[in-house]
Amino acid sequence: MSSGIARFTTFSRHLALAFFFAALVVLPDLVYALLTPGYLHPTLATLKHLAIIWLLSALILAIPSRSLATLFFAILLFLGTAQQLHFGYFHSYIKPYEIPLLFTQREEVFETITHAWSYLILPLLLTPAILLLIWWLLGKIERPWTWRPMPWIVAFILLLGPLVASQRTRSYVFMPKAHALGSINTYTVLSWFLGKLGQERQLPEYPPYQIHPLPITPPQNVIVVMGESLNAKYMSLFGYPAPSTPNLVRLKRDPNFLYHQGYSCGVTTDVALPTFFLLKREPTNPNPIVDNRSNLFRLAKEQGYCTTFITMQNPMLLSGYIGGYLDRLISLKGYDERLLEALETIDWNQRNFIVLHQRSSHSPYEKYTPQRFWHFPFQDRPFHDYMLNSYLNSLRYTDWLLTTLFATIAKLQSPAVVFFTSDHGEMLGSPEEQGRYGHVILDFADAKVPFLIYHNGKLDRKLLATLNRLPQIRSHFQFGKLIANTLGYEVVDPEDNGSYYINGVDLLGRGGFLEYK
Repeated sequence: MSSGIARFTTFSRHLALAFFFAALVVLPDLVYALLTPGYLHPTLATLKHLAIIWLLSALILAIPSRSLATLFFAILLFLGTAQQLHFGYFHSYIKPYEIPLLFTQREEVFETITHAWSYLILPLLLTPAILLLIWWLLGKIERPWTWRPMPWIVAFILLLGPLVASQRTRSYVFMPKAHALGSINTYTVLSWFLGKLGQERQLPEYPPYQIHPLPITPPQNVIVVMGESLNAKYMSLFGYPAPSTPNLVRLKRDPNFLYHQGYSCGVTTDVALPTFFLLKREPTNPNPIVDNRSNLFRLAKEQGYCTTFITMQNPMLLSGYIGGYLDRLISLKGYDERLLEALETIDWNQRNFIVLHQRSSHSPYEKYTPQRFWHFPFQDRPFHDYMLNSYLNSLRYTDWLLTTLFATIAKLQSPAVVFFTSDHGEMLGSPEEQGRYGHVILDFADAKVPFLIYHNGKLDRKLLATLNRLPQIRSHFQFGKLIANTLGYEVVDPEDNGSYYINGVDLLGRGGFLEYK
């Protein structure tokens, strides 16, 4: 009994000491986050990352060698420092596609650091100081528990990331996240880079996009609603025989309501969201991911908008690409009407660029649709009827959500506009869809999406003329450019030849893509 108590006491002391060292490891990141707006948008998931650092610190403290323990702590610290240095200069997180630049453009990187060191002084000084403190403490403190094989265990754990990445085909889990600590973000992107070393094919080179200011007055409030799995084919707004969107149908004669349909830029959410909001036309073009020139959140920030991303899904799907230009990140659970509730916290008197990211219309459709919208019977029906009718109910829910939002916008005294599309479509077993259901299938039938615009009649005349070009738009890329126009910018892709793309399951086109004109 006494030996068990002794072991428990030793274990508790070890964890307490590990907590102290973990605090030292994350201290530079937390200090940097406090002093740098947009660097970290904490959520509950951030606590998981803190727990990971605590666990790693406990394992490193069990390494008998002072030098090896210090080395592993140095790795954790410098992973965070790399992210801070990158964010301090580029105002964005490190992406895997940038890592090769450290080798191919060594002189440019070194020259940048030497000329901008005064802006990067905090991580350059704080991290080495903490590392020296850790080295000193490891020599002074008697550690409760050590184990000789521990260096190999820690090394194996750190190598797990690249090993797992080498077997993955989809990269979004390894992309940076706005809610993650710098060390975690650098580790995940480095894992993808190392895991795919030798597997990545050489990407074509593309000239950078050109951004030109437009002579218009942007609206005070711009809202983009990104739907989920919403196929325009099943909306009665576009002629579907069942009344799936009755409120939108009634809006047809409203001159402030514009509607059209076209194709999404991808067939999965993790590909479509960054492709759309970064205005990435070519599937194999990494430039919009790396340089952020056409990032809609960046363009909004440059115009003085307060940027807000409110999502009913996992924030990691987009936040890592926009975090540097994000003022508020709100992650919600439940029904999509919580998006409308979140808008009650918005100060409509300031300039706002707001993205609302839905969950409804994702299977199982009835799970995300309140019962009051169960208009079409689906329970205890044959499979096709169950899938189709529960999906149509989800459209009625979105129909209500959008028209409720439009009514709110109509009451604003300042100019305001809402854009709506979906990340991709959904197949419901029709002959055109070859009897298939769901999405993640690279097919035009899986990419049919709506393009809707609603404004409150107070827009700049030049902008209104631009928005009226909606019937000429057939792609997400064009619709995204229309949002950029609304923010006061013309985005020009020098390679744009009138061809547009539907990407597969990989952000850089390795999962295949479709081209159309």
